[in-house]
Amino acid sequence: MKGVCGGAASHARRRRVQAVVGGDRSDNEVARTRVFLTRSIRRKLVTLAALVALMLCALLGAALWGVYQFRRFVNDPDFNVLRGPRRAEVVEALAGLVAPEWLGIAPRGPAAPAADWEERVATVQRRVREYRQTRQSGPAGTSQWVANALLAEIDAELQTLREEAATLPAGRVPADRIPVWRARLERLIALAAQIPETHAELREKAAAARDAYHTAFWGLMVSGAVVVVLFVITAGFVHRSLFRPIRTLHEVASRMAQGHFECRAHVRSGDEMAELAETLNRIAERFCQKQEEWDREVRERSRQLIRTQALVGTGFLAAGVAHEINNPLAAIRWSADAVALRLRRCAVELPEEDRQAIERSLSTIRQESERCRVITARLSEFSRGVDQPREPVDAATLTREVLETVSALGRFRDRQLVLNCPERVVIEAKRVEFKQVVLNLVANALESTSAGGRVEVSLDERADAAILTVRDDGRGIEEAHLEHLFEPFFTHGKEGRGTGLGLAICHRIVTEHGGHIAAESDGPGRGATFSVCWPKHVPQARLRSPSADAVRADHRSKRRASA
Repeated sequence: MKGVCGGAASHARRRRVQAVVGGDRSDNEVARTRVFLTRSIRRKLVTLAALVALMLCALLGAALWGVYQFRRFVNDPDFNVLRGPRRAEVVEALAGLVAPEWLGIAPRGPAAPAADWEERVATVQRRVREYRQTRQSGPAGTSQWVANALLAEIDAELQTLREEAATLPAGRVPADRIPVWRARLERLIALAAQIPETHAELREKAAAARDAYHTAFWGLMVSGAVVVVLFVITAGFVHRSLFRPIRTLHEVASRMAQGHFECRAHVRSGDEMAELAETLNRIAERFCQKQEEWDREVRERSRQLIRTQALVGTGFLAAGVAHEINNPLAAIRWSADAVALRLRRCAVELPEEDRQAIERSLSTIRQESERCRVITARLSEFSRGVDQPREPVDAATLTREVLETVSALGRFRDRQLVLNCPERVVIEAKRVEFKQVVLNLVANALESTSAGGRVEVSLDERADAAILTVRDDGRGIEEAHLEHLFEPFFTHGKEGRGTGLGLAICHRIVTEHGGHIAAESDGPGRGATFSVCWPKHVPQARLRSPSADAVRADHRSKRRASA
């Protein structure tokens, strides 16, 4: 028995992984197409890359701007101090145009020749232009604009002096024009003195550099703070979206690997991790459901095997009991008949009262012996079944015949018996056994009802089976008794009524035909329903239940060994 149950359990366990994985395959395909409609890991990685690039750009921009400002501050002093032109050179060149005699230093004499004047003015003009070009190559600023304006005015005045020197009479400056020329040269020297020195701009550049330094410093600080905040946000985002779901999935998968399939992964990241957690939960849920179904199936198969073993064992016991009891019963009945015959011969010699008492006793002996004979006959029938071949029979006609017979019984005339079935339902069965199943179920339902009760019998045809349903509104069945209804000698009816073999015989007959029988009840006082699924065609390999054949063979071997 343990070997058979263990084989059924191992056979059920071998199908677990395939059923669960195969059942989740379609769900995984749906999840794979739906994941791109939500926030995916790819989008999160792109977002993280964008944040990192933004942080790098912010830091790089702040650093480059600071370096640029530093370069400007370094280049301006370098030009002003080392390469910048000097204002004194322009003043010195202009002062060289003034003749000493114009200033009263030397005795008055003839003026310088015009050619010398023209050459000296051209030289000064060339030096002013060189100063102007050198000044323009330096850094731009407010002083640069002032210097350019002054130098342009000086250059224009020198050009005028050069043109006038070329037109002097006799190449000499007339004495009356010397004060005019001296005033013009003094004015040029005054203009040259107004040209800003390049190193004078250092103070302005230093102030601008300090402002640029403060701006760069605070810009870098703000950029660093923004980068730190973005880094913290990114780290939290990565931990919440990647590391935490992975750790949760790892913990749940580890617990499931240890057999704790009630664990569930709760991931709300809205990406592939959440889909993976949902898929894992569905697999675990379906596995638990399948495991419950398999356990229930194993328990049901085990109960069926135990019931079959009990039926077979009871059958062998019943066969032996019936055989051993039939002989004494026959002797008792024959003796009762002989006593009755002798009593009729000697009736005149006995008082009337004694004769009637003896007749009543003999009648009781004959009735009870007949009852014992019927019981032993049913025991024999239960042990070996009816020796009749299976053939196509009309289940509807057989059901009507059984109900007509039962309706004629006087004890059940106060019950309402209703039949609902089609005109013809052909099944493959033994005629006597099918009628016995219907009779036992209907009789059980009638006995469960009281006067005025209702018993409804229905027969439905399906593609490969016929469904026989017997429903009553009687006293019902307790839930604890439902599992034992089809066990031999189990009774739940009124005390002293029934042998407890009717439903067991029904179960054996239905099982041997490849069908199954089930009982349902909502509780005491709410009636009961018996359903029989009878296949239309019974395979040759199922002429007897495999489990029943195995148990019967086991019992025969044990009997031969004990003999």
